[in-house]
Amino acid sequence: MLYSKRSKFQDIYIVNSYDFGKMLVIDGVVQTTERDGFIYNEMISHVPLSMHENPKMFL
Repeated sequence: MLYSKRSKFQDIYIVNSYDFGKMLVIDGVVQTTERDGFIYNEMISHVPLSMHENPKMFL
């Protein structure tokens, strides 16, 4: 366990895992890990880039 906090709305944990590296866990559900973080970043970048007039500007 690297970090643990109860916010007004949820339990937040950052844990270190041998297989997945650091993991963000909210209310007991894994949100993202160091090992698969690139998937999350890829996913959240495609929608804005597909809506932008000139996405090559950001490459």
